[in-house]
Amino acid sequence: MKKRHLVIVFLMFYGSLALAAETIMATATQRDAVFERGIALFEGSQFEQALDLIRPLAESGHANAQYQMGLMYTWGVGVPQDETLAQGWYTKAFERIRVNAERGDGEAMADLGLMLDEGQGVGRDVDAALSWLKKGIEVDNPSAIAYMGDMYLYGHGVPQSISEALNWYRQSADLGNDYALTMLRRLEETMAVSGGGCSGAGC
Repeated sequence: MKKRHLVIVFLMFYGSLALAAETIMATATQRDAVFERGIALFEGSQFEQALDLIRPLAESGHANAQYQMGLMYTWGVGVPQDETLAQGWYTKAFERIRVNAERGDGEAMADLGLMLDEGQGVGRDVDAALSWLKKGIEVDNPSAIAYMGDMYLYGHGVPQSISEALNWYRQSADLGNDYALTMLRRLEETMAVSGGGCSGAGC
């Protein structure tokens, strides 16, 4: 009887752990869905409604929401422009994103590289930014590939090269990255207006 009782207790305990894990996953998925709705509102210039969704998420520890709050304070969109508050949000986001990047999350690696390059929530470190972007590229993360295009476009830690930037943007766009596709089109349009080519330093 004792053995049977112990087995029942174990199964109940294991079942509780499994249910808790499922609840956590469901909650994380729901939070991500709320964040995406907030971003959609933000991109539709419905800033007040976006803030109503994004701020509570940020305050509860959602890293992407914390980063978005930083951007909103940097730009002064939906909130008064305040770089001190922006950096506070970036700092909170940076720590969570760093942990995820160290666990092998490709998107977090890309985000970490971007934040290090921009000096968001941490002192600017272009070498570290490149290192994390390369790690993201190794796992074929489209955002990391696109951000490497930015590094070449602006000459951050690498020789400035529009042709190299175009190469990275094309690779990322082929993987479905909207930002890379936008940058690719802008560069190609600019080059077409200037005569279809690039000459001199930075090409």
